[in-house]
Amino acid sequence: MFLLHEAQVLAITLLLLAKHTHGITTLIDNAASSIQYEGPWQMVTSTGEDDWDGTLAFSDEVAGIANFFFNGTSVAVYGALRPVGVWDMYSLYYLDNNPAVGYRPDQNVASEEHRVKFYSSEQLSDGPHSLRIENMGVHLWFDYIAVEAPDPDTTSTIAPAPPPQGSTTTSGRSSSTSLST
Repeated sequence: MFLLHEAQVLAITLLLLAKHTHGITTLIDNAASSIQYEGPWQMVTSTGEDDWDGTLAFSDEVAGIANFFFNGTSVAVYGALRPVGVWDMYSLYYLDNNPAVGYRPDQNVASEEHRVKFYSSEQLSDGPHSLRIENMGVHLWFDYIAVEAPDPDTTSTIAPAPPPQGSTTTSGRSSSTSLST
């Protein structure tokens, strides 16, 4: 019978936690000044708690554009499917000038849905990125953007390589790096 010692269990647990640890997710409301709008957009106050911060940005014409610049390791865009009816809803998402990724929900909106994920990026290298959102349909109800970035409270330590045999070291410094958002 195979038994693990407490130290082995702790080491395995810490390793699993480290692999599943994510950064900090920041939600940016559609009304934030960091989102730059071009073309036909209306800022709409919504009732109830269905929409993040009680607002939506609405575009009802093709070429409504929203630009957002951020630092992080992933990004997602959320919105609403409304009102009840049949609507041509189609939007494009350009990340860092890469080819567009489209989102086209079912045209029949039987009941309103809120906080629907319209777009989600792959894992990104940590650093500056740009996101361009384009309305290509009749209705686009944009709610918020979620950006994930490394936790600024965690640091990664890089220890210096051991000196070659027979040499001496004058400093045992290590460097620490953290990203603050």
